[in-house]
Amino acid sequence: WSVQNVDATIIAQRPALSPFVKEMGANMAAALSINPAQINVKATTSDRLGIAGREEGIAAFAVALLEQQLAYDR
Repeated sequence: WSVQNVDATIIAQRPALSPFVKEMGANMAAALSINPAQINVKATTSDRLGIAGREEGIAAFAVALLEQQLAYDR
């Protein structure tokens, strides 16, 4: 299996994460040995709702598309 792309969302009221989104994507791409263009990282707030909104924590969600590498594809 190989990673084709990753879409990640980080939810935090503070600190402001948008200045670090590009670097986070580059670090994820390096860790997964894929092109940074295959990584999408977004940062948002929860409009002061829930644990992240009360600044008691940070939430993160990610979805990855995997492709099976068959023996004759290698």
